[in-house]
Amino acid sequence: MLRKYLLGALTGAAILAAACGALAQSYRDQGGTFVPGFVPLIGCVSGGACAGPVNASNPLPVSGTFSASLSGFAPAAAYASLSAGTSSSNVALPAGATVVVYNTGSVAAYVKLGGSSVAATTGADVIPAGGWMAFTVGSNTYLAAITASGSTTLNLSGGSGLATGAGGGGGGSGGTVAQGTPNSAANAWPMSLTDYAGVNQVGVNSSHQLAIQAPPSLPLPSGASTSANQTNGSQESQVVGPTGTAAAVKAASTAAAQTDTALVTRNPDLGTPGDTACSSDTGSCDLNALTQRVAQRLSSLISGLGSPFQAGGSIGNTSFAATSSAALTNPTSTLSLTSTTTAYAAGQLIANNATAASVTVPNFAIANSGGGAIIPRLRLSTNDTTSTAWGGVSIQVDLWSAAPTWTNGDRGSWSPATGTGSHLGSYSCTMSAEYGDGAFAECAANVGSASLPKLASGTAIYWSLEAVSASGVTGASKTFTLTAEVLN
Repeated sequence: MLRKYLLGALTGAAILAAACGALAQSYRDQGGTFVPGFVPLIGCVSGGACAGPVNASNPLPVSGTFSASLSGFAPAAAYASLSAGTSSSNVALPAGATVVVYNTGSVAAYVKLGGSSVAATTGADVIPAGGWMAFTVGSNTYLAAITASGSTTLNLSGGSGLATGAGGGGGGSGGTVAQGTPNSAANAWPMSLTDYAGVNQVGVNSSHQLAIQAPPSLPLPSGASTSANQTNGSQESQVVGPTGTAAAVKAASTAAAQTDTALVTRNPDLGTPGDTACSSDTGSCDLNALTQRVAQRLSSLISGLGSPFQAGGSIGNTSFAATSSAALTNPTSTLSLTSTTTAYAAGQLIANNATAASVTVPNFAIANSGGGAIIPRLRLSTNDTTSTAWGGVSIQVDLWSAAPTWTNGDRGSWSPATGTGSHLGSYSCTMSAEYGDGAFAECAANVGSASLPKLASGTAIYWSLEAVSASGVTGASKTFTLTAEVLN
C-alpha cells in the first residue's frame, strides 16, 4: 500500500512539472519578502515532457501587434554655423532634441558631440561634402568638427522628430549565364551576327578569336547605279525613270561655260553675263543689268565728289570745314545780402533787398548768344562765417531764362509775382559746416540729371535762392557766390 502512495505522488509531481514553470534561484525583495524563483518552460505536453526552459534555442512565442507614430524632423528655428578646418573647432548646439548638421562645402567634415571642450578627429563621424547627418543630442551641448584638408562650413538646425531624406535606387538581382568550355572551339558566350541576306558574318573562330568574314557579295538596293544603266560610248550618262525610260545627260565639256550653251542653265531674272546696264534707275531690267546701272551711278558720284568729303574738301564751288561749338565753362555770379541778421525761416526768399520791387535777380552767362547749354551741377558758397548761420542748411537754387519779379522781398515767403513761364530748373544744395572763411555746397538737379536750356536770345541765365530749411542768425551784408558747370 505504501508503494502505491509513493508511485502516485511521483506521478503527480511529474504532471505539475509539465504544466508549471521550474523553480529557479529565489531571492528577497527590498521589503524583505521572500520571492521564490521561477523559470518558464517551453514546449510542454500535458502528461509528457517539456522542450526546456526559455532560452535562445527555445524562444518564448509572443502573439500580438506593435504600432507607433513617428513624426518627421520639425525645425525649431534654432540654428548655428561652424567653420571647420584642419584644426578642430566647436560650436554650441542649437536648441532641440535632434540636430541636423549640413555640410555646405566641398570637402568632408568629421564631427563629434560632447561638452564645451569636445574636439574632433578624422576618425569621428564623417559628413561628406554636400551631405547631412542627424544626431540625437541627449546630454551633449557642443559639436566639434575637423577636415582632413581644406575647409568647409557646417550649418546646424535644431528641432525634433526623425530626420529623413532621399536615398538612391536599389540594384537589380543577379543571374547566371550558361558558359561553354573555356579555351575550346566552343565559345564561352556563343555569338553570331547575321545580315539580312542570311550570311553569317561575325563569329568566334577555332582560335577563340572574334572573326569578321566578308560575304561573297552584297545585294544592291533596287535602282542602284550599275554598268547596265551607264554607257561610255558617247560620253553620256543615263537617268532611268520609274518607267524605265532613259534620258541622256551631256558629258563633261572642255569649252568655257559661257560659250557652251548646252551646259548653261540660267534664270531669266538674273540675266546673262553679256547684258548691258539698265537705261534708267527704275527701268524694268534683269538683275545683272540693274547691278551694272548701280555701278555706273557710283562711279558718277565718286567723280562728282572730287576731293574727300571732309574738312578742306569740296563739291563744285562749296567748301566744307569742321567746326565745334561745344565748350565747358564755369561762369560765376554773386548775390549781396542785406545788413539784417535775423535767421531765415524755411520757405523764405534770400535776396538783396527787403522790398519786393527793389529785389535784383543775379545772372551768369553761357557761351553762345541764343544758344543752348547743359547744366548738370551748380556750386554755391558764402563768405558768412557766423557759426550759427548756414551750417547744414538746405537751400534751393532756381534758374530762369528771364528775371522774375517777387511778391515779397528778402526774408519774405518765396513767391514769384511774374516770370514763372521762364523757369528752367531747380537744384538742391546742402551747405557744409561753417569754416574759417564761410560755407559751401554742391547742388544737384531736382528733376533728371541736368537742365538743358535753349535761350531765345542773349546769354544770361538768372538765379534765385530759397531757404528750404531754417538758418541761424546770420552775418550782416554777406554774399552768396554761384558757380555753374556748363557744357555750351
